[in-house]
Amino acid sequence: MREYGGHTLTRVRIRMVTESRESVDVLLVFAGLFSAVASAFVSPTYQNLQADYARVSASLLFEMVIIQHAIANGSFLDNVPVSSLNPYTKFTPTTTDIWANRLWFTSISISLATALVAVLVKQWLHHYIALPSGTPRERSHVRQYRYGGFQKWHVLVTVELLPVLMHLALGIFFVGLTVFLVPLRPGLSWVIGIGIVAASAMYLITIFLPIRYPQCPYRTLLSDLLYYLYRYITPGAEISSFDDLEIEAVYYESDSLSVESLHWLFSSSSNPTVRDCDPVDRWLTAVSNGCSEESLWKNHRYS
Repeated sequence: MREYGGHTLTRVRIRMVTESRESVDVLLVFAGLFSAVASAFVSPTYQNLQADYARVSASLLFEMVIIQHAIANGSFLDNVPVSSLNPYTKFTPTTTDIWANRLWFTSISISLATALVAVLVKQWLHHYIALPSGTPRERSHVRQYRYGGFQKWHVLVTVELLPVLMHLALGIFFVGLTVFLVPLRPGLSWVIGIGIVAASAMYLITIFLPIRYPQCPYRTLLSDLLYYLYRYITPGAEISSFDDLEIEAVYYESDSLSVESLHWLFSSSSNPTVRDCDPVDRWLTAVSNGCSEESLWKNHRYS
């Protein structure tokens, strides 16, 4: 019994670690690419937050040329306009430059912080799967002890939360891109802004759909959090968790699910024995005519 439990826990542990590692690896690649792209936008634009001394030099040089022309023509130097830019002029960046850089730097910071946490998660997983030497009983206890620690400290929740942070960083980056394009190309900024609003609406819809339709496969950690928030707001709700919501839906549709599964087996199997199986055909016909699965099992048991 102990040996069977140890093998079962090992399989569960390996599957959990493998899935988490794959998710973290994909996230690290995406975070690296995103940070590189965002940095390419930030590198030239952050200079707009400080005085452009090249522009100041050009303005002063232009003023000197005008003065030379005035001297050559015998004009009064008092009529020469004074340059509005000089090294002592107080510089104030535009509002769009300030907000675009704020959003982009925030986006990069979130992306890099997510990558840092992802690296830490990989180290946690490596330590979790590396067992010390000892007897099978001791190793089994260590496995169970570490598995309990993973559940207690919500490591898997942290892994599922990392993509949400990357989604947030991506959304902030696109908002900053829209703000940056407003003074340059207003029409293009409107197009990008409409695209961002549409993508955000679709993103929110995919989060809420599993709450309304439990069969919807778009379930994420945000869907679970929103359902828990709904449970907190309405404490009188009968179903306590998202998994219970799915189990209840499966219970009410058990007969139709049996028909669909048997129909899939009957139509998709390449085994002629299954396709020519008379009990399967009779089962499908009986359930389609309204007989419940429970009554069919009883009749099959006593026949």
